[in-house]
This record gives sequence, structure tokens and C-alpha cells, in this order.
Amino acid sequence: MKLIDWLAILMLCGCAFTTPAGAIEIQNFKAGLNCFANQEVDAENPKTGWICFTDNTIHITGQGECVYNGVKQRCTWYGYEFDYIDASDDEVITCTNTSSQPVDFGDPEKVISSDASTYEYSFKLKPGAGHFYNPQYSLMFVSGDAETVVEDETVCRSGDQEVLRFQFKFVYPQG
Repeated sequence: MKLIDWLAILMLCGCAFTTPAGAIEIQNFKAGLNCFANQEVDAENPKTGWICFTDNTIHITGQGECVYNGVKQRCTWYGYEFDYIDASDDEVITCTNTSSQPVDFGDPEKVISSDASTYEYSFKLKPGAGHFYNPQYSLMFVSGDAETVVEDETVCRSGDQEVLRFQFKFVYPQG
């Protein structure tokens, strides 16, 4: 099976730029490796944690456990978090993720997009001010003769305003 079939990224959201008055403002953005509140993380609903090591280079080690497409698998957890203010009741954030190699995007229940270089998703924040934490994961994959590097960028917009932008570089070990 090729790298493209094994890469799974759970995506929900993005980074840190301010917008004009009256629009949502993102602050205190952090991205990197996740830490969880305890060792007994529910792999199907991993919503309790924080970004404990800020870094955009993620070495895929397979030391975590994830459910992808209904199957428990080895993975590496990472993600991002931020504070926000001025989110409206009906505000929708739409994000586009672009990968340097075609990958499969999915979640615990299903494959959402196969062999794709771009993936789009939307979400809503609670109105007003708050904190958003988004755990993500990539499945363990051992590449051939050399390590494999996959770079991706996520850009999120609220209406026509860019509100978030961040990059990750995933490094898969050689086998």
C-alpha cells in the first residue's frame, strides 16, 4: 500500500491573523504535538487536550492510537488551538487544506476524500469569545529507502476574510 493510502488527517480548523473591526479575531494560535489530559484517551472522541510542543514539523512515530474509517490503527497526534473573540451566531469558517502529495482525508467513521491534494471543510465556533482546540492525527506509515516528507497548508476564511493560515511538514520514517 502506498503512502497516499495510509496518510489520514483529521481536520477541523486553522491559524492566526486579525481581521477588521466587527469580524472574528484569532489570538494565541499554537500548532504542534498534542498532549492529552490522561493516558486513557477515547480515540473516537479525543476532544480533551492541548498543544504541548509547538512545532510545524511533525515526525510520524505511530506511538498513538486512532480510529480511522472504523478501524483502530497506530498514529501520531498533533493539532492546533487558539483563542477567539467576536464570533457571530451564524458565522461559518471554511478551510481549504492543500497537501504536497495526494492523500486520503478522513475521520474515525469514514474516508472523506481519497487520493486528493486539496480538501475543504467548514465549522462554526460558539458565539462571542472562546477557546478552540482541534486534535488531528496521521496514520503510521513506513516509507521505502528514504524518509518521506509531506507538506501541507491550511487556509481558513470567514466570508471573504482570511482568518487562519498554518502549515505542517509530516516526516515519515524510512523502513
